[in-house]
Amino acid sequence: MQFIHKAFLILNLCLQEFNINYRNTLGLMIPNTQVLHEGRNFRVCLTQNNEIVKVIRASASNYKAALAYLQNEYDLSNDLNTSSVRKALRMGSFEQYPALFLEYVTGVPLKNSTKKYSTLGILNIALKVVEGIQVLHQNNIIHKDLSPNNIIIDANDDITLIDLGISSKVSQKQHHLGNPIHLEGTLKYISPEQTGRVNKVVDYRSDLYSLGVILYELFVDRTPFDFDDPIELVHAHIATMPIEIHRIKSTIPIVISDIISKLLSKNAENRYQTALGLKHDLEICLEQLEKNHAIKNFELGQKDRSGVLRLPQKLYGREDEIDSLLQAFERVSQGSKELLVVGGYSGVGKSALVNEVHKSISEKRAYFITGKYEQYQRTIPYFALRKAFAELISYWLLEDKNVLEKWKKRIESTLGDLAQVVTEIIPELELLIGTPADVPKLEAEQYANRFNYVFGLFMNAICTSEHPLVI
Repeated sequence: MQFIHKAFLILNLCLQEFNINYRNTLGLMIPNTQVLHEGRNFRVCLTQNNEIVKVIRASASNYKAALAYLQNEYDLSNDLNTSSVRKALRMGSFEQYPALFLEYVTGVPLKNSTKKYSTLGILNIALKVVEGIQVLHQNNIIHKDLSPNNIIIDANDDITLIDLGISSKVSQKQHHLGNPIHLEGTLKYISPEQTGRVNKVVDYRSDLYSLGVILYELFVDRTPFDFDDPIELVHAHIATMPIEIHRIKSTIPIVISDIISKLLSKNAENRYQTALGLKHDLEICLEQLEKNHAIKNFELGQKDRSGVLRLPQKLYGREDEIDSLLQAFERVSQGSKELLVVGGYSGVGKSALVNEVHKSISEKRAYFITGKYEQYQRTIPYFALRKAFAELISYWLLEDKNVLEKWKKRIESTLGDLAQVVTEIIPELELLIGTPADVPKLEAEQYANRFNYVFGLFMNAICTSEHPLVI
């Protein structure tokens, strides 16, 4: 019955999508409704009542996640009393699909603006964006997806921040080490800690890093890191210092270059700690430029006081241990195989120490997977191993078809008719290679010998110089 119910729901969604597409082809979608954007998961329209509606598409890759995205944006922006952030009006339905209705905001995304802005104009825009960020932060909201696409600018250069779908009211520690294409936020604008590869917590200062990227682009018409490869881009965010903008354009005042460099600091502790502190420095720049047509150097961050005790997110006294980890990883990247054991009492910082290898992992395009023997699963054979490799397979399944096919062929050619030996322990592998042929039943000792041999083959197949593996 459950299967029939699911099948019915899927059929119903397909029919609804067909009806929408069919009416679209005839121009019958909804009178006076203009489609503004067609995304993978959402369709954004302007209704006849001058409301923006963001509706889930029937073909959304993750329907449940898309619904949570809409609900999150509604919950966070519904009660905000400001013109700097687009307000959510209500949750409802549109063409029989869940939808979020938002107030109409005039203007275009900053990314699409055709205006050429002077230094004075950019400073004015920056101040208005900072005021919007300050409102969010005062309401304990981290935007987490600041980019020129999510800043609407009108003819008077007033701005409105939009898209709070992945915003958060709490600090979150990111552990996403899969395909960077699927990280939260816009990859060119996310902070190092949002990549999940620097063992840091995402907080308000993450938005300030994203603003630094936006201002960098406004001043020099390019982002600090302009790689097409997502992994290269992630590594640049966490390890590469961008060229200072006054070295790209000599007409840009050094103090503005210093402000942007401060925003783009890899460690959150070295950035501005508050939007208010940044606003104060930008106001000084604007005032000097308007009065004197020049900006003299001054000490940055004089009013940058958060009033919140934040412990530095840094390990102290573990330099030797970190060096041992990194040296071992470097040797493994060159073809070695090593086992390291990290011991210590509960809460002493073993996980934090191990996570320090994340930066090197991204540089070498390595995979990092983890498994744990939970309290009630300690008697299940290979439980932690299965959890770890299920994580690896989930990363592969997010890759493009060519990469996926490469792993499939590599594993199939290595394991041959013995693939079931591995899928018995890691059933998720069948999602990649399909259901394998049955293998003969063996006695306990023979079974163990065969498993050790075949699993060794499997490990040899998936550990490569292109993608070292850390378990």
